[in-house]
Amino acid sequence: AFFHPLDGVNKWNRLYGPQGFIQYQFIVPLDRTDVLRKVIETFSSAGVASFLAVLKRMGPQNLAPLSFPTEGWTLTLDMAAGIKGLAELLASVDSMVLDAGGRHYLAKDSHVAPSAVRRGYPRFEEWMSTRDAMDPAGVWRSDLARRLGLVDPRRNS
Repeated sequence: AFFHPLDGVNKWNRLYGPQGFIQYQFIVPLDRTDVLRKVIETFSSAGVASFLAVLKRMGPQNLAPLSFPTEGWTLTLDMAAGIKGLAELLASVDSMVLDAGGRHYLAKDSHVAPSAVRRGYPRFEEWMSTRDAMDPAGVWRSDLARRLGLVDPRRNS
């Protein structure tokens, strides 16, 4: 329970209702704490509760072109997946994050548009070139990669 605090709560996954939950995680530059506040206020005004929130300060980005961490503040919010209007609310918050020069954590993503990946990850084209060099037959794919346009749909469908 030290590394996974919710495991100390019996049947914690049922807190979110029958449709489960999503984790929404993003990062914004250090000087954009105003966006953190605006995101929290937006969810609060919409009546969206988060049973678990984590705020971390991140250091410099590594060399990988599609790596999430970059210098800034990352906020993770757990929320019920069955909330009416959640998709529209998340799209609105996505715009705030991207307009601030931020991006979303793709490993936890369940909703962002393909354009958000290209906008949030400035080295996206470099990653695509690496992908093509390492996987010329287009064998490596996933539902996430298909949804976000990380794989070429014309290759190895």
